[in-house]
Amino acid sequence: MTDRIVGAFLFALAVAYGLAGRGYTSAFATGPLGPSAFPLLLAGFLGVTSLILIFRPDPGSPLPHGLALAKQALAVITLVAYAFVLEPIGFVPATAAAIVVLALQLGASRRNALILGGSISIILFGLFDWVLGLPLPVGVLFGG
Repeated sequence: MTDRIVGAFLFALAVAYGLAGRGYTSAFATGPLGPSAFPLLLAGFLGVTSLILIFRPDPGSPLPHGLALAKQALAVITLVAYAFVLEPIGFVPATAAAIVVLALQLGASRRNALILGGSISIILFGLFDWVLGLPLPVGVLFGG
């Protein structure tokens, strides 16, 4: 039953994400697909995955409780907070902080989590902003 509940929630999320993403526009020149292509693709994959959870659930998956539930709640809170702080504080610090929190939840040491968060956020910023030419928010700390 857990898989069906999660699947229904994810399907609703996929629909909401797809509806929000279809209206994306860009003030600068883009490719033939436009800026809404990637969010719609992600919404499609999430929708298909959620339907698999609804119609072909794992029969032995119990609801999480205790520490497992707390860790899952922290991961969800981290991702929601990331969405809210991305523009104000910028891509690099927001992404680094989210990666550090999630890496710690997955059992990484503090040192490795900090190295991972810092390096991945800078690499992703370079990839999207400099290589692909997709501007990312730099935040108020860096003059944005």
